Amino acid sequence: MGLIVDAPKPGFGTTTDGNTEEFGKRNMPGKRARRHFSQLSEFERGLIIGMKIAGWSTRRVAGQVDRSECAVRNCWEQWTREGTHARKTGSGATRKTTRRDDRRIVRQALVDSTVTRSTIRADVGVAIVQQTISRHLAEAKS
Repeated sequence: MGLIVDAPKPGFGTTTDGNTEEFGKRNMPGKRARRHFSQLSEFERGLIIGMKIAGWSTRRVAGQVDRSECAVRNCWEQWTREGTHARKTGSGATRKTTRRDDRRIVRQALVDSTVTRSTIRADVGVAIVQQTISRHLAEAKS
């Protein structure tokens, strides 16, 4: 005889843990999870250009390198237009801290090892996030 299975209510789906949840709230089917933005590495740019030269479609390349089709298209267009895949100099975010501020951050951490990032941030007087302080300290170590 047939097996009777409880089907989820209309408008609801089953999650990976077996619970039901309403569509549109989370994990829409067919919807790609949004990734945090990050720049293409030199290696990825080289892969994209190599695959496009080999005749791969933009969609296929995007799937292979796990990047958006738009990122692949922009990389390829830059290559065909300028003959280079390198990022333009000065194409990053503008710095909020000066070199003097950077040295001050490192000096405060060296003088008092118990000082917190929030204390350093308040002393510097520049609107920066705590990650910036951590990055400056890590750069100073290397």
